[in-house]
Amino acid sequence: MANGEPASSSRIHLERQESGEQSEDVSTRDSIMQTAIQILGRDGMSGLTTRAIAREAGVNQALINYHYQNKSNLLVEMARALETAKYSRQTSMYAEPGVPLSQKWRQAIEFYRQDLADGYIRLNQELRYLSITDRDVAEAWNERTERWQKMLQEVAETYFPELEIDVPPAYVADAICSLWYGMDQRLLTRTLNSDDDIFEILECIAEWLEERERQYGIENDKQGT
Repeated sequence: MANGEPASSSRIHLERQESGEQSEDVSTRDSIMQTAIQILGRDGMSGLTTRAIAREAGVNQALINYHYQNKSNLLVEMARALETAKYSRQTSMYAEPGVPLSQKWRQAIEFYRQDLADGYIRLNQELRYLSITDRDVAEAWNERTERWQKMLQEVAETYFPELEIDVPPAYVADAICSLWYGMDQRLLTRTLNSDDDIFEILECIAEWLEERERQYGIENDKQGT
């Protein structure tokens, strides 16, 4: 019994040490992730270098490669981290009862402005370009696209019958995603004379939905949009 106690004590000490090391690894990994997201929102993709991340996170540059292998993997993980909150925000908004589609469309536009400001749209565009040559990034990108299209299809399936919009919801979801990706590129590359142009187009869609809602007796309160 006495001979076993030191071994047991050593094993417990080793397990605690390993647990502490794992916790430290998770903390370092999270710190790298959060720092990368902050740099992206502040400085854009050009400022998102491993050197800048290491400097601001206070870690050795080699640890970024240890935790994320390469910048492509880091970008994918950043997108997934941001995606969770963005997707939850969007589904909660669309699930809110008693709010007409035109008002939710306007709220989605405000969310889009926020996503432009915090670097989320820029990150997605970078992943889109990388997906052309990187299979892992392509899989992540396609998974994300399918998820959002499915959500938009469900929104159309919910709202279109009461508005008597006779367009297949799957077609609408695909068209909206294509519109949004085109907007991303045009806004980020500034190929429009003014950012206001694209938002005027989006507002026209909101007004069209609003007119349909009036036509079919659906109340619409613009308050908070």
